[in-house]
Amino acid sequence: MATLVELDKKEKPFGNQDRVLAQLYRTMRWCASRQVLVELTSGTYQTSFTVVNVQQFVRSSLEDKGCDYLSSVLDETVGLGSLQFDETMAWVVLENALSNAFVHGDGRVKLSVKFDVETSTICFILKNHVPTKCESNISASRPPLRSKKAPPSTHCGLQHASLACNGAGGTYTLEFIEDLGVRTAVFSVSLPAAMSKCSPAGRSPSHEDDGPQLPEKLTVYAIDDSRVICKGIDRILLKALKADRSTSVVCCPENESDVAFFIEQVLVPNPPVALVLLDQNIELEHGSQLVLGTSLADELRAQSYKGLLVIRSANAATSDDDEYLRSGSVDICIGKHESLQNSVGLIARAYAAKKRND
Repeated sequence: MATLVELDKKEKPFGNQDRVLAQLYRTMRWCASRQVLVELTSGTYQTSFTVVNVQQFVRSSLEDKGCDYLSSVLDETVGLGSLQFDETMAWVVLENALSNAFVHGDGRVKLSVKFDVETSTICFILKNHVPTKCESNISASRPPLRSKKAPPSTHCGLQHASLACNGAGGTYTLEFIEDLGVRTAVFSVSLPAAMSKCSPAGRSPSHEDDGPQLPEKLTVYAIDDSRVICKGIDRILLKALKADRSTSVVCCPENESDVAFFIEQVLVPNPPVALVLLDQNIELEHGSQLVLGTSLADELRAQSYKGLLVIRSANAATSDDDEYLRSGSVDICIGKHESLQNSVGLIARAYAAKKRND
């Protein structure tokens, strides 16, 4: 659906497409986070630090909510640049806390984001006005039953936020401040974080600084079993990656021969293909077996392919990523729920890191 909206936006722009896309990406991301919450409750989740552009992270979390304070929040994150923290846990915390604040408050939600050098934590502080009668127990085993009208509660939804906070090794507090008859809920969470090597202390990047940029005119190959996804890659993602459209290839295979030919062609060009985008679960229309992107990555590495190998999959929980990266052939995993901007940023950072290490 997101790909179709992206294509429609390219051909026939209309006013609501950006909001539709933002909601779709947030919904896909929310669905992916459900598996993470299951892992947290079962005690199988493993914290994973990644380099995160704080501005992009805040924007993707807030822009579809119509938050009046988006510009001010982005202004205060300019000096943060990129940090290393568990992005998945931070998103689960922020998404649930924000949803709770908008549903049960008066809609005037203020978010602050800080990095504490002394404690090595990234801090998110949410403030919103709430009714005078409200619950304050965020460790309840289950949220209250919802009625047609949202109850005057400030903890419905915060169980997931606190669960994710604990899973990431962070701390949180919820307190209420009374001032001139106005009751304000203040939810504060601090998650372990570290300065990123690509954003050293003291650096103040500009608003346009989104980290490493991909070189222009790279040759990109991609394979996916969905014709719609392939069309989106060809007409949208390749353009965003600044790829050489004349040499890049997007393949939607029908049988094993198409897959074998795709692998063969990746190794032919000179200069070689810079990066390959691989769907993880490729169901062939005229094939007897499921083709795995990780298996194709192993095959390419066995034939001495040196470029960037990217898995793009709808299954993108941490446990899935660990499985994709296990053999060492895959460089980076990106969920199909990631927005276009985030996908390009993740690929650009992985490409720059690979160049440094080669």
